[in-house]
Amino acid sequence: MKKHLLLSIIMLVSTQIQAQFFKTIYDELFKYGTLYVAGDVENASEASYPEYFVRTNPDNLYDIPEVVDQTIYHPYDYRYSVGIRRLARFDYEIKSKNYYDGTENNKALSAPTAAVKGFEYLIHFEKERERGREFTNSRLFLRHTGKYHIAKIEQREEGNVDFKYKSGEIRLRLPIGKKLSISAGGIYRTHVKAYGYNPIELWLNEQDETGMAKNPWWTLGYQYG
Repeated sequence: MKKHLLLSIIMLVSTQIQAQFFKTIYDELFKYGTLYVAGDVENASEASYPEYFVRTNPDNLYDIPEVVDQTIYHPYDYRYSVGIRRLARFDYEIKSKNYYDGTENNKALSAPTAAVKGFEYLIHFEKERERGREFTNSRLFLRHTGKYHIAKIEQREEGNVDFKYKSGEIRLRLPIGKKLSISAGGIYRTHVKAYGYNPIELWLNEQDETGMAKNPWWTLGYQYG
């Protein structure tokens, strides 16, 4: 009898511990989280005026020329996305609409600190077609804000502008009252391309001793045919 009672107590305590564990996981990761699926379809971009090419018969110039339609007709544009997010808004932010579609630009994604403590995240995947070209966009954002630290990792890809980067950030945080804090730390970021650096502009602006352009624009064409 005592063994059965002891076993029952152990099972009850174990069940309560498991329930508390899953409740903690839910509160830290999924409470206030939002799962969304969105999409839209738009008319394709069209040329302002149709373009035609008149082709004559090289063997007989008196033949009726052939009119060839050179206008580019794009298929319809579309975008669909799926994601899950848990981002806290600051007090001064106003929710622009009653649903999420992945195009929102919350301050929490760019602010050095968060409006609340704990985990915040955004996992977003998107496919789109624009002017007949298909692209993939994605974003992974994960940040944990504690009393004395801020840790963040992020990965983003914007296929329509060929933009992709990864970053990791760690900060020490010093709270001052309830509304103010000071933080300092470091960030490591990698880019596929050197954004913000225009080598052709530097090359064209190079001058000789007299102040004249050392590399006129036409020399680039001569060098590369």
